[in-house]
Amino acid sequence: MLPSREYTEGKDDGVREIVRVFLVDHSPIFIEAFAFLCWEEPGVTLVGFSEEGRNALPEILRAKPDVVFVDAQLPSVNSLHLVRAIKEACATTTVIVLSLFASPELSGRAIASGASAFLVKGSFEEILATLHRLSPEHNHGPSPHSTRDSRGKI
Repeated sequence: MLPSREYTEGKDDGVREIVRVFLVDHSPIFIEAFAFLCWEEPGVTLVGFSEEGRNALPEILRAKPDVVFVDAQLPSVNSLHLVRAIKEACATTTVIVLSLFASPELSGRAIASGASAFLVKGSFEEILATLHRLSPEHNHGPSPHSTRDSRGKI
């Protein structure tokens, strides 16, 4: 797993708050690709991942992410039940459901379960755009999990 960054350079004040991301997905290949995507994207850090949906909630609670991505087709647990559990435990956490296939029915059920978005995995550009659009920094100010020291570093 790639290391996380402590802070990122921003345009205005030199430092930008990071968006803390957690991924729940059973595919090791997707997890590695997603980790690389987070590593390369300024302002984003992957704070954890889980390959097992049934073990994900305690790990999410420990990691305190701003955004959780959940695979729509987890083999060990109903993904929409997990979305509901995340939202019940962490009401301010944004949840985004990812799927290999576009499905209006599944998308509607995911949103009804508490997800903020439903995305197809094939488009990393869309995943990043949605992440930034729905992140707490963009919508609600800085992450409550990040703090700055006197030098402006987190």
